[in-house]
Amino acid sequence: SETGETVSMSLQALFVPDSYVVGDGSISEISPPLAAQVEPSGEIIKGFYLRDEGYSEAGAIAGRFTYQPTRQTLEMTTYYRRSVAVDQMRLVSPDLRIRTIVTYKRPETREEPPSIIDLVGFGVEHKQPT
Repeated sequence: SETGETVSMSLQALFVPDSYVVGDGSISEISPPLAAQVEPSGEIIKGFYLRDEGYSEAGAIAGRFTYQPTRQTLEMTTYYRRSVAVDQMRLVSPDLRIRTIVTYKRPETREEPPSIIDLVGFGVEHKQPT
């Protein structure tokens, strides 16, 4: 942590690419913040992710993700009741990642992209040998 305290977290998550979602082919999406919008390309993997615990609200949560293999960048957009969080992780090496998170106020409508920033955070996470 920022005070030098060793912190650990146990989190279970499941990432499901859109190509594995069974349905009529149309996925209803909420407009992501402009910073989280990506141009479609063959390289980008997009889909849903499910976590057993949210960060800003208690309980299981679902969101959207994009993964860019050549940049080793995972971006998760989570829609909470009052906010929208965009969490980006750059996987620098197996034990090192750079992380940024931008939290927006959730807009009134699904079509309106979030634009009012509530919180910004960043850090470097180094996995210690066990």
